[in-house]
Amino acid sequence: MKKLMKKRSLRHLPDRLSLAERFHFALERARGVPIETDLSHYDLLIDSILAIDLRSERDNALRRRADILRGGAGGEPARDELVEWFALCGECAYRVLGERPYPVQLAAGLALAEGKLVQMKTGEGKTLAAVPAAVVGSLDGRGVHIFTANDYLAGRDAEWMGDVYRMVGCSVASIDEATSPEEKRSAYRADVTYLTARRAGFDFLTDRMALDPDRLVQPPPGLVIVDEADSILIDEARIPLVIARERHGQEIDPGDVDRLVRSLRPKEHFTIDGAGRVCVLTVSGQHEVQQRFGCSGVETESGFPYYAAVNVALHAHHLLRRDIDYIVRGERVELVDEFTGRVAGDRRWPYGIQTALEAKEAVPVRPAGEVCGSITTHHFISRYPRIAAMTATAVPSARELKETYGLDTVLIPSNRPDRLVHDPDRVFTTRHAKVDAVVDRVAGLKRSGRPVLVGTTSVAESEELAGRLRIRGVDCVVLNAKNDEEEAAIVAEAGRPGAVTISTNMAGRGADIRLGGADESEREEAIRVGGLYVIGTNRHESRRVDEQLAGRCGRQGDPGGTCTMISLEDDLVTRYAVTGLLPAEYRGRAATGTTEV
Repeated sequence: MKKLMKKRSLRHLPDRLSLAERFHFALERARGVPIETDLSHYDLLIDSILAIDLRSERDNALRRRADILRGGAGGEPARDELVEWFALCGECAYRVLGERPYPVQLAAGLALAEGKLVQMKTGEGKTLAAVPAAVVGSLDGRGVHIFTANDYLAGRDAEWMGDVYRMVGCSVASIDEATSPEEKRSAYRADVTYLTARRAGFDFLTDRMALDPDRLVQPPPGLVIVDEADSILIDEARIPLVIARERHGQEIDPGDVDRLVRSLRPKEHFTIDGAGRVCVLTVSGQHEVQQRFGCSGVETESGFPYYAAVNVALHAHHLLRRDIDYIVRGERVELVDEFTGRVAGDRRWPYGIQTALEAKEAVPVRPAGEVCGSITTHHFISRYPRIAAMTATAVPSARELKETYGLDTVLIPSNRPDRLVHDPDRVFTTRHAKVDAVVDRVAGLKRSGRPVLVGTTSVAESEELAGRLRIRGVDCVVLNAKNDEEEAAIVAEAGRPGAVTISTNMAGRGADIRLGGADESEREEAIRVGGLYVIGTNRHESRRVDEQLAGRCGRQGDPGGTCTMISLEDDLVTRYAVTGLLPAEYRGRAATGTTEV
């Protein structure tokens, strides 16, 4: 065991970072950003955990040991009890999963138990690292909630780690969209419950509306461990949790409004701002509204609702794009989350936009909602007396997470040396040239037998690229919001040699792509050809989204490669007028149609 610790010591994390990384983290700390890289204070605890040898004990003996420990628990465990719980969870994980936690995973678990934010590179085993922290956190009798990025991961992680929890005497459950109130009540009574933050937030709001105590489903909060913390605590926090009920008796027919909007002409009847975010009726457009509905001016109390409805319908027609901002499935308009690429099944656009979209797409119009209660993600999560978190991309947001949630960031080193190769970005003058280059690159990688994952920004882009590849004779599988029920099967085979997977941001977080396929039967061949290669077709406003996509490859010391291919016509480039900042010679290439900058 001592030899193992010498090989994988945590004492010298700064020595395992590149010069650029060391300079970056030193600069961030000088600026007051709470990033912890010295993990030497965990070494003695990890030595003690590894020194406990439970391999000869039978399963029943392990359960009795857990029962004895739990019987003497009075809240936060003493040091010796903490060590024994971690050793016990590690042995149970080995017997159930065939995986014994590495020292770096033990360090991550200890940091979580201290209420810190852990950054671990993707593929380093955050899911397992959280188990002993959750077990220890449940000892006070209040349940532990583990927030995942989506329902699929909640169910997957609860099932995957379930037998480990049960072996140490902890009950475990998960909650998703299909869970009934009675099943939720039971799931929340478990020692550890996996679910999304939004689902827990909606249950909290529903409980606040309950008139009968017997209808409450959520107990008082204890510990919450937030997975994909930057996504949940920052990206999703921009959207408040709102619970609403249907409001009937709509006075203005959305079909009439939709027919009028279809007849209005850009520039003559309405204008769109340069950023493509606001539609405004012109004087001529206002006159058309008055003629169609026989209403008075926009400034009048009787006329204002008509102008508001028309403006909302203009927004739906000209600013929201099908298969980018939303999809139509089963006669329903469903919002697509821009950060995850997934359908946000429990969300509707506010202020009549949802109704306008339903009229636009000629699907049944559901009554508009009436807000009954709301809470921000920040205020909801702040209700928990204890908060811990983990993600692969915490550093860019470390200051914000500290200021908002009081979380210090602990940087955990990888278990094995990183073999991921980051190829330079390729920039093209036109979107057409970029797509051609992506198709050529994927076709070449396919011929070499290398598995490829292409990350796109929308459903439409993923389907367009898949169509181009199939015309080229390249078989591929598409994963987007339209077929999210197939996610597990698609992701499981994305690492098989020669596999080509085209995905939206759905594959950017939580997707555990194993080289060689689900059974890893062709792992050696996948390694021989260079491992998974990830191509990003856009840069995102948040660097964390790009890093998450790249993190699908090169996991646990596996080989892998990544490259981003962008064009000067991409939304992000045009939105911020980046082309105008380019040197004159590059702008000249764009003007003459030269393909690559």
